[in-house]
Amino acid sequence: MRKKIYVFVTLILLIILSSCSRKKIQNDDSLGALSEIVPTVEQKNKETLTVTPTVTPTLTPTTTPTWVFSDLPPFEYGNLVKQDATATYDFYYYEGVNNPDDILSYISSIKEFGFNEDIYINSYELNSEILFGGINQDQYSIGIHLEGTNCCISFGLSIYE
Repeated sequence: MRKKIYVFVTLILLIILSSCSRKKIQNDDSLGALSEIVPTVEQKNKETLTVTPTVTPTLTPTTTPTWVFSDLPPFEYGNLVKQDATATYDFYYYEGVNNPDDILSYISSIKEFGFNEDIYINSYELNSEILFGGINQDQYSIGIHLEGTNCCISFGLSIYE
């Protein structure tokens, strides 16, 4: 049995060797031209471009969250007398805010909307002022400033400050 396997393997090797010896490169000289031995740079560039194209991942742009002041709890204290805006902030000016507890409850509702406290000063008894500044995970900030009976609320994207 072994003898048959050796004979079979030997025949296959002979067939392979004979097919290899038939393929002769026709050269101008006995060693062959250099261009046939070493591929040119252009050939290598073509090979690398055509052999395996690489897939470039397409990055989808992240969408910036679009908060507006109306997405927050409504401010129903006092009278809106002026509205102003810059490139990144909106300002709302109210007059006639008579109860500072309303502002404190509004600040609590803002915190429930995910705005973390950055600044909080409640010195209403001393100089009739409440100041709150908060920021949320989307980098939006809100500022509430009550001075006397006038309240200013600023809201905008804080990364552009």
